[in-house]
Amino acid sequence: MTHFAFDEALAYVRSYRNGTGDPGPFDVNGVIHLMLAALDNLRDHLIEGDWDQIAASANEEQKAMLIRLGSFLERHSRAGPSP
Repeated sequence: MTHFAFDEALAYVRSYRNGTGDPGPFDVNGVIHLMLAALDNLRDHLIEGDWDQIAASANEEQKAMLIRLGSFLERHSRAGPSP
């Protein structure tokens, strides 16, 4: 992937609302699957030294969102699946 294509991919993910590109409803499922694909990539390729790069790369809002997401998933895991 060229640098230009990488920048386009980042812009696409940051501005994604739904698969149609319409200003219609937000497709949270689509965003979740984009995020999960990135997590699969990290799981498969992350090395111990990369953790510091993650912390240095994320801004404060991104860190807060990751912490919020992690806290939610931890609570959800303890509570078990919803009926």
